[in-house]
This record gives sequence, C-alpha cells and structure tokens, in this order.
Amino acid sequence: MARRHQAASPMAMRRHSCHEEEDVLCVMADEAVKRADGQLEAFMAGAFVTNKLLKHVGDSSPTLKRLWLESCSLVTSNGLAQMIAMAPLLEELVLSYCRKVRGGGGGGGGVYAAVAEACPRLRRLEVRKIPRVA
Repeated sequence: MARRHQAASPMAMRRHSCHEEEDVLCVMADEAVKRADGQLEAFMAGAFVTNKLLKHVGDSSPTLKRLWLESCSLVTSNGLAQMIAMAPLLEELVLSYCRKVRGGGGGGGGVYAAVAEACPRLRRLEVRKIPRVA
C-alpha cells in the first residue's frame, strides 16, 4: 500500500520522469554518434552525459574537433581524460559546471595535463566552475 502511494506521488513521478528523460537523451545521443559513422566533428551535450557515453563518442569519432559539456555531473576527470586520449584532432574543449572534473591533483597534473598532451591542435580550453560560497 505504501509503495502504491509513493509511486503515485508527484515527487516520485518527477524523479522517475527526469531519469527517463536522461535515459532517452543518452540513447538519442548514442544513436546520433552511430549515424555519424566516424565523421562526428562536434559533440555538445548536457547533464545526461556519462563516462560510458563519452567513451563511445571517443571510440566512434576520430575526427572530433569540438567538445562542449555543460552540467555533466556524471562525468569524472578519469572518464574525460580517457575520452580526450582518443581525440587528437580536438581544437575546442568547453567544460561548464562539470563538478566531478578536476584539473589538478597527483604528480601527473590531472585532466588538463592530459588534454595538453593528447590534443596538440587545441586552440580553446574554457572551464567554468560553480563559485564556492563562504
């Protein structure tokens, strides 16, 4: 009985719908990458992007020149670095409010060092972070 009430509540419906919407967007992006047949030059996406989708983009898009990610809380530094290693033609990387992507750390210099090493044609690197409130 409690489960039926929970499923019918508006909050539960919104959460379920949001998850479904993100899944649909991820499937649509995956299909677009497939249809590009290795010729994808730009990938611009938002919150639904995962490390798995980025890996698929990297594996399938050797000609990628532009990558823009906004509010991608499911993408990590490691996931982005792995994808970047497969994108030597990348010229433009814009990361806006991707909170799990961090530049520094460790002796290797982090994801931005990986970008510098893997992408000799990079002309634009733009990183926007959420300001910290004291």
